[in-house]
Amino acid sequence: SRDLIAPPAFSGIQISANTSYTASYCEYRITVLANFFFQTAIKVSIQGLPLRTNASLIDVSGSGVAREASWNQTSNTLVVDVTIPDQNYLFFTVASLSPPTPSSSVDIQLYCSLCIADLPGRPVPSLSVTLPLSFQDLPPQVCADSNFGPSCQYTCYGTIVGDKCVCSKGQFGFLCNQVATKNELLSPPPKLVDPVAPTTITSAAGIGGSIPAGALGEGLTISVEVYELPNLDVGAQAGVIVPAGPIVQFEPSGIRFQKPVEIFTPFNP
Repeated sequence: SRDLIAPPAFSGIQISANTSYTASYCEYRITVLANFFFQTAIKVSIQGLPLRTNASLIDVSGSGVAREASWNQTSNTLVVDVTIPDQNYLFFTVASLSPPTPSSSVDIQLYCSLCIADLPGRPVPSLSVTLPLSFQDLPPQVCADSNFGPSCQYTCYGTIVGDKCVCSKGQFGFLCNQVATKNELLSPPPKLVDPVAPTTITSAAGIGGSIPAGALGEGLTISVEVYELPNLDVGAQAGVIVPAGPIVQFEPSGIRFQKPVEIFTPFNP
């Protein structure tokens, strides 16, 4: 059996969406993170998803869940069945009609019962969060399903963009199948960056980055989030980096700097 070093809890949930309004079709990619290992044959419920369908069963593709999930349109609740034990994350994709008006955020509640491997009687508090949700047209996939690579031989647990596997927030590794939670103590607070003046964002531990003047076209509040992984899978050819050390991630996602940015970490590979 396992000993929990912290009270069991959901670490977070991430939702991304891509859509083509000409086809009135929308695909939601959902990642559920926890600080415990899921037990198999249990149900995880996600309330608040903006799916548009009258079906009571929805096709699901991904990792660790059954190929069909229950959908309650009245309560906007999706219930997925966990099929693979000893994972602390779930990743899956569902599709529905595109919403008539894309919302900028969704209110999500995440809950389960009897869901901890080896400790099924230990309760897990529900998680309530408001998530930003952007809709965008992504380049068409080169491979079928969630595959990528020269021969479509790899499975992507992030978002397929053309022929590439792009990780969502909190996902890492060549396949985006490694997950980590943000280290609040090492992560500096968000800071407003002036486009005409250099800005340094660092935590008390010295982790962060230096953004030169002119790196941004306009003022923007930027956060530097620090994650820790014991090892990092960088692909079939390069292998695994051990130890990986702290990983620095700039937010908001998709930010592009027009000049080189200096990153400070105490780890020296």
